[in-house]
Amino acid sequence: MSKMEWKYVIPLKDEEILEDLEIKLCFPIPSDLMACIKKDNGGMPSKAKLVLREGKTLIFGGLLSFNEGDEDSFFNYINMFKDTQSGKLLMFPFGLDPFGNFYCIQKGKVIFFDCESNTTISLAESFTEFLDMLQ
Repeated sequence: MSKMEWKYVIPLKDEEILEDLEIKLCFPIPSDLMACIKKDNGGMPSKAKLVLREGKTLIFGGLLSFNEGDEDSFFNYINMFKDTQSGKLLMFPFGLDPFGNFYCIQKGKVIFFDCESNTTISLAESFTEFLDMLQ
């Protein structure tokens, strides 16, 4: 993984929050993502541009905060990603772009969720691979 610097990091108020969320939501959080959030919660990466194979460019604005009450907190958005019938989490949002779209984990892979069109784009097989793609 290439060296990534993070700005505007917000220390986690609860070091066990991610493990608690895994249990509460019955949704496994990949260990590389978990480690990044614990170290760089709410931060913005030094590399943010993602060029897809078809030439489309996406911007990774940064990680959500996993502190309740913070601006752009995971807890502000989680209900958007639950199945309305079962309440089961369909994807795990971890980041935003500058336009209000989300970067999520779904079945262990990183996807981009476009809120306007309600569509997803598969980006990477892992969070580490996703970070390595950023320019």
